[in-house]
Amino acid sequence: LKEDCFELVYRNVVDINLKNMIHKTISFELNYKEENLSYKDFIASVLELDRLNDVYLYIINKVLDINKNLNESISIQLPTLFIEDLNNYSILKELFTKYKNEKNENIIFEIEEDSFNKNLKNTFMYVNLFKEFNFGFAIFNFIANSDDYIYLKELKPKYIKASKYFLLESKQSLSVLKILTQSLDIKLIATSVNEVSEINALAQMGINAICGPIMQNLIKEN
Repeated sequence: LKEDCFELVYRNVVDINLKNMIHKTISFELNYKEENLSYKDFIASVLELDRLNDVYLYIINKVLDINKNLNESISIQLPTLFIEDLNNYSILKELFTKYKNEKNENIIFEIEEDSFNKNLKNTFMYVNLFKEFNFGFAIFNFIANSDDYIYLKELKPKYIKASKYFLLESKQSLSVLKILTQSLDIKLIATSVNEVSEINALAQMGINAICGPIMQNLIKEN
């Protein structure tokens, strides 16, 4: 952290009908001593060292700073373990106060569906904090693993991200999810998409917002 070895990586989220960028989701890599490690390659070590909060607070600070010079929407995904720890709440509030006069509406904080299932009260506190400082809020890793979705109506996330595996393999769950999102006017985004055939299958289901490796390549080609 002291040597600023983390590099931000941007993932395109694209509307395949309009052929435009909806926003970019931020991940991060670790570049240290000529070695480049992807998120999945180093995050286990971060958890083992109990430094997850430190890393995410550092990245959030970096994103807030970079946002001052950006004119596009970006999102960052916060894991359940981060949201469960209320110590992060007061630190974030202090950090957000520092950037309260910036273009905060450009930044969307994504929270896992699992956070709502495990600790609804804490999660509500974070969502309200984001809204207090004009940040956007969305949900990712959605797998319809809840008995009650009244919180969706109350909080109105900007969008819900669900993996292509969930969307393409569970027709009953997809039907419930589409009813939920359409009735509340919440955009549904498919993630982990890496084949044109998957884009076509999702389009036939009425899902036109796509994120995944293939979108990086398509944007570069265009």
